[in-house]
Amino acid sequence: MPAEMRAATIIVSHGGAGSIMEALYLRKTLVVCVNDALMGSHQLELVLELHKRKHLILATPELLAAAIAEAIRNRN
Repeated sequence: MPAEMRAATIIVSHGGAGSIMEALYLRKTLVVCVNDALMGSHQLELVLELHKRKHLILATPELLAAAIAEAIRNRN
């Protein structure tokens, strides 16, 4: 597990299961940016379910800044 992830307060990741599971294992606030051009992919299914269960913050490239701001607000 990268030292950067252990040291981070907030992790911004793509929708890969390995990256998501590492961040959740570390109990980090997680923002996942999905490629909305890949709608219907298995990554999107996983991200949507974890977002619904409030394990991560879902973002698209266009809304990434707002999602990071939400993550910062939620940490305080």
